[in-house]
Amino acid sequence: RLMQGLQAALDRAGIAARVVGEPPAFQAWFTRGEISDFRSTLAADHALNTRFTELLLDRGIVKAHEKFFVSLAHSDEDIAITLDAFESAAAALARS
Repeated sequence: RLMQGLQAALDRAGIAARVVGEPPAFQAWFTRGEISDFRSTLAADHALNTRFTELLLDRGIVKAHEKFFVSLAHSDEDIAITLDAFESAAAALARS
């Protein structure tokens, strides 16, 4: 749900990004290109990732430098709060 929700929030905000990884550890790469290997990540906008991370932190969501890490300790309420933060942060990023 979180991976799909993040991709959907970024898509709705009109932000070019690819959410890739596995459900317990995934990352949004801010690029129009496909992410298939390390070299393809180099074309991503890392400053946009930093800004998105800051916007999430402003909304109470702490993530690692690159990846989101999810555990079984996250409740349905935690997921709902995170999905709301994704929407809000993506909209703010699109406005900036």
